[in-house]
Amino acid sequence: MTSAETPIVRILEPDGSFAPTPEAEPLREIVEALDESALEQMYRDMAVTRAFDQQATMLQRQGQLALWPPSLGQEAAQVGSARAARSQDTIFPSYREHAVARVRGV
Repeated sequence: MTSAETPIVRILEPDGSFAPTPEAEPLREIVEALDESALEQMYRDMAVTRAFDQQATMLQRQGQLALWPPSLGQEAAQVGSARAARSQDTIFPSYREHAVARVRGV
C-alpha cells in the first residue's frame, strides 16, 4: 500500500471542528462516550507534552542536552495510547514517547 492509498483516520479538522473521516466513523461512538473531563485531561496532556518537547528541543540545540528526538505532531498518538492502556499493562516507551511516561506518572 502506498502513502496515497493509506486511509486517513481523523476525528477533528485542523481548526478543531468535529468532522470524522469515513474511516473514523466506526470510532465515533467511542469518542462521543468520552466525558468532558477526560477530553480536557487528554488535551492538557498534549499541551504539556508539546511545551516540554519544545523546551527539550531548545536545550538540545544549545548543546545542553545530548540527544533529543523531537515529537512535534505526535502528541495525540502518545497521549491516546497511554490513556488507553490499563494500569496493569506494561509499557516499553522508546524515542518520542515521553508523553507516555508522563501520563503513567514518571
